[in-house]
Amino acid sequence: MSYQALPFAIKRRLVRGKSPKTPVRKDEFMYRNKSFIVRMTSDELANLDNKIKRTGMSREQYIRTLCKNKIPVEIPPADYHALIREVRAVGNNMHQIAYKAQSMGLLDVPMYKRNAELVTALADKLTAVCLPRGS
Repeated sequence: MSYQALPFAIKRRLVRGKSPKTPVRKDEFMYRNKSFIVRMTSDELANLDNKIKRTGMSREQYIRTLCKNKIPVEIPPADYHALIREVRAVGNNMHQIAYKAQSMGLLDVPMYKRNAELVTALADKLTAVCLPRGS
């Protein structure tokens, strides 16, 4: 079966009557033809797989990241994005209050303090949610 006969084949634009040449990439993945074997106990492998699962990487990506002397970053929890949205909304409110106070020469101190306390509370929540859980 030829490539063109496939129903999902990608149509290429012709350049001077011919299909364009595929550029040759010389990235590091093109040269990854070496492998090695590491022997582990089932506990060690389970620990490694648990760490890899928390980062969302493959085993190969995880090992390459460690070899580059970098610390793999865990995927943030689901609550993280909702909390970030709340912090941004409160920050926007504080910006509007500061703008209003500057333009009118007034300052709504109780409202400003309340929003400042909300930002502090949300920052504490973010810290609690995003701290690494027990290893």
